[in-house]
Order: sequence, then structure tokens, then C-alpha cells
Amino acid sequence: MLKGAIFDMDGTLLDTERLYQEGWYNVAEEFGETPSRELPRAVSGASGPKMEEILHEFYPKVDARKYVERVVDYVLKKTAEKIDLMPNVKEILAFFKENHVPMAVASSSPPDVIRKNLSKAGIVEEFAVLLSGEEVEHGKPAPDIFIKAAELLQLLPQECYVFEDSINGIHAAAAANCAAIMIPDQVQPDEETKKLALAIYPSLGAACAAIKRGEI
Repeated sequence: MLKGAIFDMDGTLLDTERLYQEGWYNVAEEFGETPSRELPRAVSGASGPKMEEILHEFYPKVDARKYVERVVDYVLKKTAEKIDLMPNVKEILAFFKENHVPMAVASSSPPDVIRKNLSKAGIVEEFAVLLSGEEVEHGKPAPDIFIKAAELLQLLPQECYVFEDSINGIHAAAAANCAAIMIPDQVQPDEETKKLALAIYPSLGAACAAIKRGEI
């Protein structure tokens, strides 16, 4: 078993990625654009300038920053009362805690949203580190956020598992030399992502079982 565990938030810990997917699609009409079914997949897991770059590929005339802000607002309204955990979250967090494996969250969401949503879901205290894509120079799919998360855990990247649901996130984790574990939610891995991921499991519970068996 490795020494550290780093988790993406939306779609990995929290059942919120589907809401972001809705937002990327639905908000287009507010900006006078035709909604694209491909945009949510392309932008999933990305952050910062890379996210804006992807948006401009689909909607060249749109103010990308305002679009992103509107999507975040859409999700915040949807999660105002309750945020559900993804399956087996408490199981894997308890396993790492029992085995003294420090944990971090490395998310493309803004810092205040990360803390607020994890608090609302009742798991914020489980993590030694909360890190936003806004706090590194290059967001996912660049490796910066996972390299820094490992550093803040006082570990090397290769000593850490990374649990991700997105293609951009797996690319970032692999580039950081972490053990990239994909738990697909709204987006299924393409062939390149399958090669980059150390393993792909249907749930965090399945991943946890594999770690207990010494497979990863």
C-alpha cells in the first residue's frame, strides 16, 4: 500500500459532477450559443486557463470566465440544501484513516467551494490538505495540483494514490507520476486514458478492496 491518498472532489467524492455536466450544457443558451453534448466531456476535470481554452474551442465569442462563473453558480444553487456522497466514500476514507494514510483533496473547484461542499457532506475533517486548481500555476490536465498535494502531504508523488473520475484528471495524475486510479462517473475512459491509468474500477469500494488485496 502506498503512503498517501489524493482525491478529486466532484464525481469522485461528491455526487456533483453530473450537475456540472448539466451546467456546461444548459448555460450555453444564456450566452446565445447552441448547447454541445461534447463540451461537458471535454471540460470535465480541467481548470484555469485550460478550461477557458476548451470553452473557446466550442464557443469562440463567449467570455469564458463569465461562462465558468455561471456554471459554478448553477451547481451551487442545485447543492444549496444537500450534497450526496459517491458510493463507498466513507468506507475508503475509514480504511486509509485506520492505516494512518494521510489524505488530500485536489479539485478544480474554487477553494471556498471545496471547503463548503466537503463540510456540507460531513467529510472535510478527514483531509489533511485541501487544494484548488486556482492555487497552482497550471490546472488539470497539467500535473501541478497533484505534485503540490503530495508535497503538502510531505510525500513524493509516486508515493500517492490519486482517485479521479475524469480524463483530464487521470492525465494530470499520470503526468505527476502518481498511481492514477480512475473511478468513472459521467465520462468513460478513452483508449489513451486506459493506458495512463494504473487501474480502473467501477467504485471506490472496488478500489479499496483491490488495495486491501495488495493489487495496487
